[in-house]
Amino acid sequence: MGSQSNISRRNARIGSLMGLKVIAILLLFWWHSDIPNPVIDLGARTCEFFFVVSGFLVAYNYSSPSASLPSTWNESCIYVKSKLCGMWPLHFVAFLICLFLMPSSEIISLKTLLQAVMNLFLLQSWSLDSQTFFAFNGTSWFLSSILFCYFISPFLLMTISSKK
Repeated sequence: MGSQSNISRRNARIGSLMGLKVIAILLLFWWHSDIPNPVIDLGARTCEFFFVVSGFLVAYNYSSPSASLPSTWNESCIYVKSKLCGMWPLHFVAFLICLFLMPSSEIISLKTLLQAVMNLFLLQSWSLDSQTFFAFNGTSWFLSSILFCYFISPFLLMTISSKK
């Protein structure tokens, strides 16, 4: 019975950290939007917070002996897909909000269409055009970049585990 209580307390703490990640994402969206921002740099501070908490949660989730680390490209793709399923719906809603707020004169152009496709597929941080990075939802460049981190994290975790 005590062991079950410890597990539920542990899960509640992790749930709290995940809730803080959601708040960080909302603050990033606010910072990169046209909504008036405070004097402090919410963008940089929340990115730093998000990276630290995300890294901790990945390490924490794979620290138990029963955790199975993805070690192949196929397993890594499944891992990334599970991450995308959690973040992409919110990304899509933010994209639609930004599209709604755009001047209609900017919406109908080939450049905007290409930026929209890159943004929706979270590929904009890999573009050679620096204006594409922050097109639509400026925060999504971060999601685009973190996909790379999600792809390599299983391999990094395996390397670290084998060195112990």
